[in-house]
This record gives sequence, C-alpha cells and structure tokens, in this order.
Amino acid sequence: MLMVSKRLAFVFRFLIAFILLSFAYQLYLSFYPTLDPFTSFTSKVVFHILNYAHGNLETISSPETKATIFYYNNKSIFQIIEGCNGLSVCISFVSFVIAYSTVNINAILFSVSGTLLTLIINILRICALGVLYINKYAYVTIIHDTLFPATIYGFIVLLWLFWIRIERRLKEHE
Repeated sequence: MLMVSKRLAFVFRFLIAFILLSFAYQLYLSFYPTLDPFTSFTSKVVFHILNYAHGNLETISSPETKATIFYYNNKSIFQIIEGCNGLSVCISFVSFVIAYSTVNINAILFSVSGTLLTLIINILRICALGVLYINKYAYVTIIHDTLFPATIYGFIVLLWLFWIRIERRLKEHE
C-alpha cells in the first residue's frame, strides 16, 4: 500500500508541476502576438549555424504564422514555429525532476543543466533537419515526424534515468 501511495504522490506532483509550468509558459506566450523572443532566438542560432555551413540562407519572420521562414537559394525550405523551440519538452523534463525528488540544490542544478543540454540538442536537431531540407532529402517529412521527436524525447528519458540514479546514490549516502 505504501508503494501505491508513493507512486500516486509522484504522479500528483508531476501533474501539478507540469500544469503550473505549462500555465506559466502559456502566460509568457500570451504577451507576444507575433513570434516570442525565445523561438526567435532559436531561429537565429539555427540560421547562423546553417548559414555558416551552407551559405545562401535567408530568413523572414512571418507575424501571421508566428514563424521564421528559412529560404535557401531564394526558395522556402522550412520554418521554425513556437513548437520547435524545445521549451515544452523542457517543461516535461523539469516536472519529472520536481516530482521525483525534493526541491534542493541538486535538483535545481540538474534541472538547469538538463534544460540547457536539451535546448542545445534541440538546436542541433533542427540544424540536422535543416540540412536535410537544404539537400532535398526524400524522406525528410517522415524523419521530421518520427525520428526527430524520438531524438529529443529519448534524450529526456535518458536524463530522467540519470536523475533517478543520482537520487538513489544521494539517498544511499544520507
């Protein structure tokens, strides 16, 4: 019975953290009728990396679609929207860390470093996808819809497993 209550407490804490962080993120987005600053920042970083690698790249911000549209050789090849910035995935990551442990300096440091790593992985993932679009790879849509989400979510799961291991070792040393 104790194990069931611990699991329910974990689920409850996860849901509360997830709802509160999601609400805060939606509140943040509500201040921006066009593309939000973080998504814009993500687009700029991706642009600089891809432009360095390939050149002939341009971007245009589209207020109507809340997107940064990428052009290669004057042709639209892909766009970055709010859902591409990785913050929603980070909300899931941080919610798990909060739910699994007590809030302490270790949890805070792990949440911050894990979020930064996730955002870096996300930018590299978008750049890889951009290279596929630039090179007109035949299966880019399938890869965008399956492999690329699996990459970012798989990374989050690995971070969660790593956090569980850290937490167990910390409890053993208490």
